[in-house]
Amino acid sequence: MSVAVSWRTHLAAITLTLVASFLGTSTQALAAETYTEGKEYKRLAQTVATRVPEGEHEVVALFWYGCPHCYRLDPYLSAWAQKLPADVHFVHLPAVLNPSWELHARAYHAGEALGVQDKAHKLLFDHIHQEGQPMASEQALADFYADLGVDKETFKKTLYSFGVESQLRQQAAQVRAYRVMGVPAVIVDGQYLIDIGSAGGEAKVTQVIDYLLQKD
Repeated sequence: MSVAVSWRTHLAAITLTLVASFLGTSTQALAAETYTEGKEYKRLAQTVATRVPEGEHEVVALFWYGCPHCYRLDPYLSAWAQKLPADVHFVHLPAVLNPSWELHARAYHAGEALGVQDKAHKLLFDHIHQEGQPMASEQALADFYADLGVDKETFKKTLYSFGVESQLRQQAAQVRAYRVMGVPAVIVDGQYLIDIGSAGGEAKVTQVIDYLLQKD
């Protein structure tokens, strides 16, 4: 073997070692990134029971369709939710912190009952925030859901169905237990609260969620 070839081989080995060392350090730095209770997230005053099997995780996103911050956060949550492991359950909760929010919560649950809410969710957000339509009446919502193939009268009846009323009662109790004062808010495992301000922006919210899921 020539001296030139030997030197090139030695140099390549050194380079690979340095690259591996750098990548290892970077990975360790990312893995070591932590968030602080009371800063990026808060612990709830009391733990609230989750609705998932023991040993699994629940992430609840509280929102209102009329909320611009909720609209900006939603794409990050949607992208994150597509990659979840089987033991992490993501749930939307249309909170009613103001009487004027109730109609949108009813529409969400009616859409679920009618099997179209997965399709309607982003479209309804867009309709309000991109097209400037407040969707503040039953008729406006019935027209919107009709475009998704739902009969208008069926939709209006479903808005006040027993199932929707039950969902509203259960979730009102859930929101009271969380003691949430505004939206958007994310609750992790019935123990931790994250909001956009504390997390440091919409893009950071899912990072804090992941940290908390791994924390326990």
